[in-house]
Amino acid sequence: LLSIPFLDDWMSHKAGLALRFVVVSVGIVGWSWLTYTSFMRDLRDPTYVEVMKQGDELAARARALADAYHVSPEGPQQLLRTDPKTQGPILFKEHCASCHAYETPDGLGYAPKERTAANLYRFGSADWIEGMLTPEGIKSVNYFGGTKFKKGDMVNAVVELHEAAAGEGEEAVAKLKADLKLVAKALAAESELGSAAAMTGESLAEIEAGRKLIVDESMGCVNCHKFRDEGELGSAPDLTGYASREWLKGIISDPGEERFYLDDKNDRMPAFAGDRAHPELNALSEAQLNLLVSWMRGEWLEPGVKGKATVSAP
Repeated sequence: LLSIPFLDDWMSHKAGLALRFVVVSVGIVGWSWLTYTSFMRDLRDPTYVEVMKQGDELAARARALADAYHVSPEGPQQLLRTDPKTQGPILFKEHCASCHAYETPDGLGYAPKERTAANLYRFGSADWIEGMLTPEGIKSVNYFGGTKFKKGDMVNAVVELHEAAAGEGEEAVAKLKADLKLVAKALAAESELGSAAAMTGESLAEIEAGRKLIVDESMGCVNCHKFRDEGELGSAPDLTGYASREWLKGIISDPGEERFYLDDKNDRMPAFAGDRAHPELNALSEAQLNLLVSWMRGEWLEPGVKGKATVSAP
């Protein structure tokens, strides 16, 4: 470009015109090519694509929250800062995902390189509990398989329960499976996730039957666990209010409490909010704890989804 004026003086008029045309054309082609290659490089960059996708999702989420709650005086970002669906995964990755997975059966979600704690996807649901009450399930990394208790009392109790039924024949195995399904439903009801008004008489009867089985001597649950007025605290987690909001906040705050995993029964899980006298020293604030628990329980605003749990306005 610096040499063009000198070359233009030296060249003929036609040659100068041709030179200027070539230089401008090459510049336009070069600029277009560099723009195209940069654009295509971004499209092929999975990190860039994921960031753009997350940005679009956050923008859509912010619009939905603004429609439902309006923008607070603190600004639009406050809607996302107080949204369990947005903040829950961030808090889980930061504080829980080094040990726990949160992975769907299709392999979506989060999973640590080495699974040393249970998969918390749908934790407390009837399906999750029922999976734990089978010998194959409880030994897997989705439950106790990655922990130091993979050969502990709970695993042995489940295995022995199934072995005893197998020794009595197919009818006993079928009855045990049916009973454990009722137990799972009863424990899932402790979480208070479903709407009691939506329950049929049959489902309420099944829950009550499951509660009776939990304290029945044949199951042996209250030999270690406390459930309502039966059993004692200190040996294994309290099943009263299992996976409820209050229960989850309690175990995340301090899993070493008598109600959960007292003394050496705790497998490395730290107390994230155990210092009630000095909350500023805790790993999780009260607000963060509420956001994490709400996300784990699926309690967030979901516009247009019938039956989806919602939370109060931020």
